[in-house]
Order: sequence, then structure tokens, then C-alpha cells
Amino acid sequence: MQACLELAQIPDHGLLPNPRVGAIIVYQSKIIAEGFHRGPGTPHAEIAAIRNAEKKGFRKFSQSDLYVNLEPCCHLNKRTPPCAPQLIEKAFKNIFIAHLDPHPLVRGNGRDQLRKSGIKVSVGLLNEAAQDLNQAFIKNQTRSETYITMKLALSFDGKMANDSGQSQWITSEASRSFVHQLRNQTTAIGVGSRTIEIDDPRLSIRLRQKSEKFSKLVIFGRPKDLKSKKVWKVFGPGRIIIWDEKIEKLPRRLYEDHGIYQLLVEGGPKLASSLLLKGLADELHLFYGRGFIGGKGRFSLGRDWTLKSLADSVSFQPQSAGLIGPDLYANGRLNVYRYHPKNR
Repeated sequence: MQACLELAQIPDHGLLPNPRVGAIIVYQSKIIAEGFHRGPGTPHAEIAAIRNAEKKGFRKFSQSDLYVNLEPCCHLNKRTPPCAPQLIEKAFKNIFIAHLDPHPLVRGNGRDQLRKSGIKVSVGLLNEAAQDLNQAFIKNQTRSETYITMKLALSFDGKMANDSGQSQWITSEASRSFVHQLRNQTTAIGVGSRTIEIDDPRLSIRLRQKSEKFSKLVIFGRPKDLKSKKVWKVFGPGRIIIWDEKIEKLPRRLYEDHGIYQLLVEGGPKLASSLLLKGLADELHLFYGRGFIGGKGRFSLGRDWTLKSLADSVSFQPQSAGLIGPDLYANGRLNVYRYHPKNR
């Protein structure tokens, strides 16, 4: 199952609204074929593994086991045929699933179809690790809300700019290149109107292979002279969303009204502080560089917070940390989403 999770992570672009899935076919304790999902409209991992096995001339599926990190689908309203009937046709001996699909049209139905056909199905192998891999997908399907990630570039004394507002560049070219990879894995990017006015960023993706799903820009507030800014040329009027409502409505409205499955926020300290304080940021990507800027900290994260004690602080524990060029990078989740149906 660990190998399935590794296969699922191969695509370097976003797959949403689809999950990341890997599958492996095992015959007599040997791996016969592997497969992974490449994106909407492409074969699911199980089908990719079957096709790879058949290309090798393999036909003994009824004597084989299938490992997959997500329950095989069984619904019809999508671009590819359901997987469960095709697995039943191959009559696998055993199928091992890490966790059930939280999609409202699946949720155990795929497993039940497989079991009714006589296939032995086991659920729960590396369950939490598999769910960690698809946090955005699980939030989308269980809460009908956008998964919000946030990227912050900070000096080592917590400044996002010096007191005059200069922020280019706190981090190195290596970190900025990594941010383009993060953009390629999301479905929309969010930024404050002040950033648009002062920095005039393009917010494009400088990669050879770009995700087709990166399509929208959310601007918090109404920047002046938007049509003269670089983002207007990059995104155009049909793909720019102006957000001037209460921030608490953000996850549900972006998902239901705009079809945004994951939002990467690259806003300044005011926007970042608001999302953090209200618990709306699900995941953080922190980049520390430049050294120590000093000053009064006009552009410090959380500058306007009035927390009475340390117990009121926003809790954050990185899951990973390391160096990107000369910068320190840390990544971790603030919110964790689980799908644990009672009946397995």
C-alpha cells in the first residue's frame, strides 16, 4: 500500500476535483503491474494498472490481488466509466483498499459491489496516511468547501516586508521557483488588493508543463486600476473573482459558487493574519529568508492581534521542514479532515 501512495504522488500538477490514487496488481507475491491516476478524463489508477498488465500479456487476474489507496468508484456521472464493474469482470481474488471514497455517490457502494460479486475486500490498510494524501479532496466531498493553503515569505524576525512596504525579495530564487510548483498544484490563487496595487505581480506559472486546472484568481478587496495590472492580462476578466464579503463565507462560497477546489493564498500580513485567526487556513507553506529586518514591524504577521495569553495563540506544528537554497522551508496542516464511516 505504501507503494500505491508513492505512485499517487507522481503527477506534479493538481488533479482536483479528482483524488490522487495509485494501484498495484500482485500475483504470487510479485508485483505484476502498477498504475496511477493522471487527472480528470484519464483512466483511474486501477484501470491503468490492468492495462499495463495486459500489455505484458498477463491474464491471471482471478488469481491476483489488487492494492489501491482509495475505494474503486461506482458512479456514472463522470468522464470515465466506473471502476468497480471492470474489477468485477476481472474477478480479482482480493482487493485491499486504504480508505473508502467520501464522494456522496460512492461511500462504500463500490466496496459493496465488489463483495457481492465474490471478491474478498479489505479496508483500512494505511488508512490515515492515505487520507493525508487527499486532504483537499476529502474536505471538498465531506464539507462542500474549498481547501485553503497559504504561502508566507517571512524574515527570521517575522516580517513580511520592511516598514516602508518593500518585500521583493525576502526569499531566494530557489524558493520562488518552488512557489511556482505550488501554484501548479492548485486550482486558484488568492491575493490581497494591496499586493496587486503595490507589487503588481503576474501570478503566473513559470513551468514547462502547466496544470490546466490552474484557472482563477481571487482578489481580496477592490484594487485601483485593475485593468492596468499584470494579472488582468494573465487571467482576463472571466477568471478574476473580487471578494469583498465576510471572510467566514470564503470556503463554502468559493466551492459552491465558483467551483474552486483548492485556493493558494499569497496575500500580505493583513489577509494572512485574518485567515489564520479565524481558522480558515488548512495548510501552511512557510519560507524564511533574508535574515533579520528589524523596524517597528508594520508588516508583521499578526501585528493587529490582541491575544490575551499564549494559550490563545494559533497553534501550528510543521509536518516537514528543510532548506530550499539559503531559505528555511516548513510545511504543515492547521486542519485535518477524516472520513471514517462506521460500517467498513
